[in-house]
Amino acid sequence: MQNKYADKKSSAERERQREELRTSYREDFRQCKQVFPPINAIEEYLGELDADIEWGNDKDGAIKRFLDTEAYQKFSSDKYIVLIGRTGTGKSSILNRFSYAVKSGEIKKYQTVINIRFEQLFATLTMFHVEHETAIHYLLRDFIDIIVKLFIVQELVRGADGTQESGELSNFLEDRAITDGTDIIGRMCGELHNIHRTNSQMDAAIMEVKNMYSFKEIAPVQKEFLSALKDKNIVVLADSMDYYDVGRKKEIMIVKALVEKAFDYCNSFSENHILMKIAIPSEIYTHVIVGVADKKQNKVIAIEWRYKDIIRMLAIKIFYFFRHSDYEFAYEFLEKYKLTDFYDYNKALDFLHLMLPQNCCASIPLCFETLPYCIRHTQKKPRQIIKIFNSFIDKICSEKDFRFFHRNSDTICDFIHKTQGDIIKDALNMYNNSAGGKILPIVTSVLKNKRNFMTEREFKNALKDGASVFGPEQMNESDVEQILIESGMVGQVYQEGYVERGNDLFQNNHVLKVCIAAFEYQIKDTLSFGRNDIYVLHPMCYEYFANIIDYNALVYPTPADDADDNVIEKINSANSIF
Repeated sequence: MQNKYADKKSSAERERQREELRTSYREDFRQCKQVFPPINAIEEYLGELDADIEWGNDKDGAIKRFLDTEAYQKFSSDKYIVLIGRTGTGKSSILNRFSYAVKSGEIKKYQTVINIRFEQLFATLTMFHVEHETAIHYLLRDFIDIIVKLFIVQELVRGADGTQESGELSNFLEDRAITDGTDIIGRMCGELHNIHRTNSQMDAAIMEVKNMYSFKEIAPVQKEFLSALKDKNIVVLADSMDYYDVGRKKEIMIVKALVEKAFDYCNSFSENHILMKIAIPSEIYTHVIVGVADKKQNKVIAIEWRYKDIIRMLAIKIFYFFRHSDYEFAYEFLEKYKLTDFYDYNKALDFLHLMLPQNCCASIPLCFETLPYCIRHTQKKPRQIIKIFNSFIDKICSEKDFRFFHRNSDTICDFIHKTQGDIIKDALNMYNNSAGGKILPIVTSVLKNKRNFMTEREFKNALKDGASVFGPEQMNESDVEQILIESGMVGQVYQEGYVERGNDLFQNNHVLKVCIAAFEYQIKDTLSFGRNDIYVLHPMCYEYFANIIDYNALVYPTPADDADDNVIEKINSANSIF
């Protein structure tokens, strides 16, 4: 099938631009050299990228910078117990904010909140061999139950005044050398490592740990535990993991057990007074949710960052940073605002336009609205968007000029492109272990110098390029395809629209149509491709991989259900590219 996005003959000028772009990259793509070096050295002006570090270092500031989104509101209710979102979308921030709300009395239903990070435990469990997954599934649920109850007993024994109380629960912990400061997850990992030296079977390891730490069969301890819960409602916030490795299928099995255990607690909350709310990466969710009943899916909330939320989030973080810094050049731009103003979208937008011009020039001869142009080069992850804005702020602070980009709007494109290497690595990082640390070279071998629109045949041929260079012993073609689609590097065109002739933006006839593209990171399910579907690269790929861009068709990434982004209509009516 002929590529319909390559039918029209390119003009000499467009071909010259493409050739300049291609020749600006080194040919040895295995070295992954790009025109713009990574910006890891730039200070994290708008907050730490790791939410737990940010909340641990400056809880007061983290609370003030936190944007109360629809996802947080829903997760705070009793209806939802599973929070899904891609790495960098704010799952840990929501858990931290919920924990603060319980501890401060803002949420009154629960008297105690317990935070558990399961990532280290899950990584340890994957060391073991699994023979019968069905049997292991139930053992894992029991194991998770023991760990949760150990955390709860530790909290109950500690007491409201911070001193240990005597009793069966206290004696149980003392016999097992568990004190206030004992890291329960660390203890379990240590036990599992000791067992692994002599037995690599997961079922045997779990049974051995259960025998050491379960108090279900110890009647006095169980009785005191149930009695202590009668006067308390306890909510357990469980963070599963930051990165999912496509090569470690056992992680899916373990996370699925965690999800099922959370529903067990939910169904028996009125009896045992324990509720577990969990956060899992949406990449795992598409695998875990297979076979889960519809009524359980109704208890799942996905983090979806809409354009207006992103604008409000940026205004809050930027205002807070300059308000608490000693950059005098920014004072005059802050004085008429207060932090709470930026829950109003229009005020947030006005504030950001004090720092950035409304429009900017792209690498192609077109004028974009600046803020949507920035967001278009990300996967709508706050972590990625903040990286771009940290690069802006770094320049503003070095120049001591809050309106630097108003006077140098032609450089905005370059500053965005500087971040693309780091953003791409962020999108691919969770697959690095399965690729022997070479996921970026593998993906580069597939995407470098390829068209930004590809037919099924062209995409399959591109996958073969990767396999021929690195060999199937590391990763086969279907693995690479899964990574490219799952990570959001490759999506599909689902809607097209021609722009009106006479539109001021398109007098040069560079863009004839706008292609709305769906990427898997924007939806709750997996993308399904048919034989006639067009594969499309995310715009964040273009400069890094020196892609051959069809300038007759502008790619706009947006989820299929995003009613706020009727892009084609906006372009025709506003003479502006969003």
